[in-house]
Amino acid sequence: MPAPQGELTPPRPFHPEPAINAFPIELWTQIAARRLRRATRTLLADDDPRGYRPLREAVADYLGSARGVRCSPDQVIIVAGIQHGLDLAIRVLVDPGEAVCVEDPCHPIVSAMFRALPAKLVPVPVDDAGLNVDAGIRRCRRPRLIYANPAISFRSVQ
Repeated sequence: MPAPQGELTPPRPFHPEPAINAFPIELWTQIAARRLRRATRTLLADDDPRGYRPLREAVADYLGSARGVRCSPDQVIIVAGIQHGLDLAIRVLVDPGEAVCVEDPCHPIVSAMFRALPAKLVPVPVDDAGLNVDAGIRRCRRPRLIYANPAISFRSVQ
């Protein structure tokens, strides 16, 4: 039986497992050691809330050459992780009370972040192809934001 609109189905176990064995630890260690040997007090005192400018420049260059994304370092924001990035996006894009469609089931932390705004959560069921768009349209014609996790959808169709 589906959950009433506005309520999410109780979460199912979801435990993402990063490919730690594939991480280039030796290369990472070399780069970090080289950078720290050249560190200055300015590096430690960098107060730009968008993150360290040389890192933002490197990300913008990478996005342009490897992904075809045209952006400047001023358009890049370095975040501490998915929760930090999602929190920033929510605060910028959603006003309190606006409707936000979320996959159902949705990670409890994600739904808690939207509720804290507070946004109006509109659960949308997922099927083997991911978020059920037709069901989403029936539940909310004009959401302010749709949150979908491609990792979950990708795993479901494999």
